[in-house]
Amino acid sequence: MKKPLSPLSHIHVLRLLKRSLLLLSLALAIGGALLCAAFAAFTFWLLPRLDQYRPQLEQSLSAALGHRVGIGRLTGHWQGVGPQFELSSVSVANPVSGQALTLRTVTVLPSWTSLLAREPRLSVRVDGPTMELRRAADGVIYLNGFDLNRGPSSDNALGNWLLRQPALEVRNASLSWQDERLGLPRLDLQRGSLLLERTLLGHKLQLSGQPAATLGKGLELSAGWRGDDLSSWQNWSGSLRVALNGARASVWSRYLRDLGVLRSGEGDGTLEMAFSDGAVSSLRADVSVRDAAYTPPSARELVLPQLRGKLRLDRQADGSYRIEASDLTLASASGLAFDKSTIKGQWRPGAKGGGELTLDNVDVGNLNPFMHALGVDSNPLFARFAPRGALHDLTVGWQGPVESPASFKLRSRFERLAWQPFADLPGVSGVSGSVDFDERGGRLSLDTGKAEVTYPEVFPHSLPFDKLAADVAWRRQG
Repeated sequence: MKKPLSPLSHIHVLRLLKRSLLLLSLALAIGGALLCAAFAAFTFWLLPRLDQYRPQLEQSLSAALGHRVGIGRLTGHWQGVGPQFELSSVSVANPVSGQALTLRTVTVLPSWTSLLAREPRLSVRVDGPTMELRRAADGVIYLNGFDLNRGPSSDNALGNWLLRQPALEVRNASLSWQDERLGLPRLDLQRGSLLLERTLLGHKLQLSGQPAATLGKGLELSAGWRGDDLSSWQNWSGSLRVALNGARASVWSRYLRDLGVLRSGEGDGTLEMAFSDGAVSSLRADVSVRDAAYTPPSARELVLPQLRGKLRLDRQADGSYRIEASDLTLASASGLAFDKSTIKGQWRPGAKGGGELTLDNVDVGNLNPFMHALGVDSNPLFARFAPRGALHDLTVGWQGPVESPASFKLRSRFERLAWQPFADLPGVSGVSGSVDFDERGGRLSLDTGKAEVTYPEVFPHSLPFDKLAADVAWRRQG
């Protein structure tokens, strides 16, 4: 049988519990009193005298940034559960160029994680700055004179320190970009806003503003990435999105001159891409361009009354690429070449590569202006054929290098197809049917109403038909 508990043991437990609660209450009271005392001392003694500690703050920021920092005035107040400081007339000196970065007003909200990191962790808001980005002739990029990519290690320390902060927000900024290496005109952005945030999943950047009237109506940029060291940006992975509203070709054409000359045009577009290991892994584009005139390198001018569509390009793990375009509308000077067409396929570049592409809804005749601009019509074969008509479900496949494939295949349906006679091949017009062939042979099927065949080597006049049908198969040997 169990021995009954003594009443004295119950009394001992109650006394121990009561004493513990008393000590806990006392500790909470002392802690609360200390917090109240600290709050009172900070609010009524430190904040009114905050400007006296400006030299110490300048010294601390200078050590963290690697550049001498000057502050004109320092004030502060409580904001929520933490203090908020306002710094006026802040300057960051650059001994290399002598050009200082000057900020009119900087609002700083310290983070409690500064105690764990043993360095300042700050949420910073800057109002009305002027930020000038410049790429010098040697390719080095400067921000108000600060080297951002290949300068001394202190410049990387500045950028890396900014990436370690919880948030950096810039409002009502004037931004500019000057490219001295390419000799390009200066790009200006007014009423710009920038937000750089550090999250559990990496970094986020948002940029928007009003470009100069010659550039367009609006610009938005957003990016997210993993990576904290500017000197190792090639190892970062993330995504980028750029949206342009009413972009005009007059100035942008000089930035695209390596791709050709864009003489005129206006449009809207969104570009999204993902990157990793210093290369683009996927690309998304949604564009609408009006009244463009474009001259590719070593080619003639292309006039594009309309270009609209969505494009998706992905790099696969095995090194191949996948492409998909939808709602593709392309108008030449003679009419619609693509009318809400689609393109799908994938390919692998190189000698051991290959691929397959499928294209729908193509008007061959309206592609002639593009062929002319590219100089393809100077080829006697194409010039004499002068093809016209519509193609549907056009599939092209190959194995090996695309310039000289080891094997190939082509399959398509066609309507109202026409071409001029060439050598021993007769010309036709108004022909509909299908074709499927490869390097070994193929099959041609015709099921046509009114059509015409021109064969001057045999018949002195063209041969009109009310109905033309054919089923031809061939094989190639040797």
